[in-house]
Order: sequence, then structure tokens, then C-alpha cells
Amino acid sequence: MKIHTIVRRPNDLEDSMEGEEVWNLLSAAFGKQKSLWDADEKEEAPGVTEKLIHYAISYADRPAPARAAIRTFVGVGSTAELFSGWDEVRVSSSRDIADVLTTSGVEVNVWELAESIREFLNYSWKHLASLDLNNAVEENKAKLIESYLANVPLQPKAAVDYLKVLWGRTNQMPYEAHTDRVLARLGMVNAEDFLGTKAAALQKLVGSRKPLVYHRKMLQLAKSVCLAKEPRCGVCPLSAGCSYSQNK
Repeated sequence: MKIHTIVRRPNDLEDSMEGEEVWNLLSAAFGKQKSLWDADEKEEAPGVTEKLIHYAISYADRPAPARAAIRTFVGVGSTAELFSGWDEVRVSSSRDIADVLTTSGVEVNVWELAESIREFLNYSWKHLASLDLNNAVEENKAKLIESYLANVPLQPKAAVDYLKVLWGRTNQMPYEAHTDRVLARLGMVNAEDFLGTKAAALQKLVGSRKPLVYHRKMLQLAKSVCLAKEPRCGVCPLSAGCSYSQNK
């Protein structure tokens, strides 16, 4: 992933980084994420189903191959001859789904992702009689989907919170392991803090900004720079205000 050159914080500023500063630095480093498809490719905007499955794939791997896979599944652009929508994906084999993921550039947990996508689509069809997750809130079946996601081993634990934001049921940015690592290294949370305390610190950082956009940028940082092992502090846009980096 390309990281743009940015101007870092002077070392003589106070240690605590504010939400606006973190947002500006992340935005400068990672830019704007591409939409799943361009306005002239489909009349309707990406729905909840597309966004949720894109999130699951990009969380396991990266946003770019996730985008390519979603475009293939819904039949956008040059991949339109392979699938025409989620119903075809639902009735296809896990092998066909895995082949799409591999061709799209997904390298992590391909077979497990394929099976979880197929099983999730079939669960949605069984309980909603639809693959359009926009209908779940209207039909008051959101909790069924949320409960299912919470018990799928491969799904990120934050998937339920991500879905709640998509549905407008909350405006809280999802809190998960990658975000926890970044905030702990910045000195914004402590390992022994309760989850509620950590989530409150995160929400203060996010403020009134779009929580999912902030979340995606935080994930890009965590997965490409602020790695669990051997973090790349030398190219991190937040290193000047990071207690972990300064004390290495």
C-alpha cells in the first residue's frame, strides 16, 4: 500500500493527540477509499450487503482485492459475465466463490471466507427471504442477523457494530483488536481498561466524523504500518505523537 509523504508533528508539541489531528494525518497518509463502483457503472449505490461483505474480506486481507471481489460478485464492469448478483453467489459452490477471491488477489483465509460468505447469504435468504440487508431493519429482523454474525468464527468481532452503523442503529465506531493496538501504542488507552472505557476514548477521538470512514483509515494504518509484530514506525504518520514509537 502506498503511503503518501506528509508533514509530521513537531516533537515539542504535547503528547496527547486530538481527534482532528489524527484524522488529518490518517487522511493525508491514506487518502480517500475508492467506491465499490463508479456512478456510471450501476444506478443504485452499494447496499448494506455489499458493504458488509466487503468489510469482512478487507478485514481479513486488504481493501483493494475486497473491492475487486465484490465487483465480480455483483457483476460490475469487465466481470459482469461471471455473476449477476448475490443470489447467484448464494447458490454457487464454495469453490467458485474461492476462485473469485483468489483471482481478485485475496491471499488470506480464502476457503474459509468463501464458505462464510455462502453460508451468510443462505442464512439471510432463509430468515429474511431476501439478500437485501437494507430490509432487515424494516422487517425488525436485524437482531437475527446480528446474532448470526456474532457467532461466525471468521467474521471480525466488529462486524456486528459495523452493521449497526450501516443500519443507523448506532453512531459508535467499531472497536476491535487492530484499533486497540493503535490506541494503546498512542497512549490513549491502557491494556487493563474496561472495553467500555476504551470505546469511550475512541468515540471522543472520532467525535462527529463518519465512524466507518475513520474506522477504515485506522484499519489501514494498523494492517500496513502499525503491525502487531515489527511495526513500521519509521513511516507511520502518527509516530511523532506516539508514545510507543518515541520509547522504542
